[in-house]
Amino acid sequence: MTPLYPFKFSPIFQERIWGGQNLKHTLGKVFNNQFIGESWELSGLPNNQSVVANGMLIGKTLTELIETYKHDLVGNIIYQRFGSSFPLLFKYLDACDNLSVQVHPSNEIAQKKHQCDGKTEMWYVVSASDNAQIIAGVKDNIELKDIKQSIEKNTIEDLLHFHDAKQGDVFHITEGIIHALGKGTIVAEIQQSSDITYRVYDYNRKDQHGKSRDLHINDALDCIVLNDVNKTHADFSETDIQQELVNCPFFTTNLLSITQPTSFNYQAIDSFVVYMSIEGDYVVETSFSSLDVKKGDTILIPSSVKDIRIIPKDGGKALILETYIQ
Repeated sequence: MTPLYPFKFSPIFQERIWGGQNLKHTLGKVFNNQFIGESWELSGLPNNQSVVANGMLIGKTLTELIETYKHDLVGNIIYQRFGSSFPLLFKYLDACDNLSVQVHPSNEIAQKKHQCDGKTEMWYVVSASDNAQIIAGVKDNIELKDIKQSIEKNTIEDLLHFHDAKQGDVFHITEGIIHALGKGTIVAEIQQSSDITYRVYDYNRKDQHGKSRDLHINDALDCIVLNDVNKTHADFSETDIQQELVNCPFFTTNLLSITQPTSFNYQAIDSFVVYMSIEGDYVVETSFSSLDVKKGDTILIPSSVKDIRIIPKDGGKALILETYIQ
């Protein structure tokens, strides 16, 4: 069998009513003149399979890799739990308009209704225009009956918590939290591998065919949790650090800020590792391979590859979202 090495995958571009062209300019993505809202960087979902774009295994899907290499690719415990299903989904999102106000179900509800996992996710704000905002959570002293009444009266925006959005902000969106990206934000999204979304409100807009998108009010009311969201800010001004951003049962994500050649040993982690490259170009070296990485690239490091060296190019700084499962 071909030895495992760090993988790049071809992005899967998704047109959205709220999408645009900014992923080209901000993250170097290449696509035609569509309204692209999402670049799926690493996906094992059946209808959106990531395909290897480098090395001897070019053209293989992520699921084919897992079926062939099993725990060597994803880790022993992860393979025992998920089999050939990849447990996370990695995306970049370009909100040229407001996203729908929405909520995701818990694992329990999603399994009952859809026979799949629910969705906990995080957003890292890659860039934000002046006055950009993100909806996450609701205002204080709001009850579920207030949410229901506001949906009926088309006034739900009055109850939502609007956060100013700045580069480096981190939002940990757990199951049941009402949320929405606001116009003018580009984020990296890391989430459970699920595409279940319940729309609560869509600004009464229509698509190019004059049709409104479906809302899922009853499903949403079944799973809404009236907590606020955990918002933090990454200190990306620091250099040569590993800063924890999110640590939850589904994934751990750190910010790596690297200005000089730096070695990492993942011997203590029984998991794959994913790098989302949000700033700078660098080289990823192993004992037997070398991979050029550019801003906007996403890299999957197999569980069996334990020693990694990151070398920033041209004296620059690499900012990397490092994700694994503990």
